[in-house]
Amino acid sequence: MTATTAHPYGEPIDHAAWKQAISAFYEQGGNWPFAANVALLRAVLTRISTDPAHWDQSAWSRVLSEIDKASQGATCGTAYCVAGWATHLAGAIDDVASNGHLSGFVEFGGKSYSIETLAKRLLGVDPDEASALFNAGNDAAAVWEAAEQIAACAGLELGVPLPAWATR
Repeated sequence: MTATTAHPYGEPIDHAAWKQAISAFYEQGGNWPFAANVALLRAVLTRISTDPAHWDQSAWSRVLSEIDKASQGATCGTAYCVAGWATHLAGAIDDVASNGHLSGFVEFGGKSYSIETLAKRLLGVDPDEASALFNAGNDAAAVWEAAEQIAACAGLELGVPLPAWATR
């Protein structure tokens, strides 16, 4: 008997169901059958709020240089965007390329995913929500605004205030 690993924020949406939902979303005008994983979204924003030195919205994941770590007060060597943090907090393992850099792919549940794909499927967000949340140009205020809209569509309060270091 093989033990299965329980992931702290659940399993990603099944591939076949995801493909069917994407087709229906575009063909039928925005009906999305999945509930957003607001618990994971809250965990991501809490981490970003309390540890901004390890948040870089411009990259799925990146290794911080020693200069970056010193100037930002970072304690470990990896920074993530919202999608990267979602996969990391859910238990995905970063794929390190042969050159020592992060590849933009992760291993989760014995499968390889792009960070973007796994984050969308873990968070249960529709394509428009993912685009708003994962936009590389987002500052903290834009990320929080997108997250608040996602939580509201799920009928929930976000419950994670915009950090004091961010501006609206």
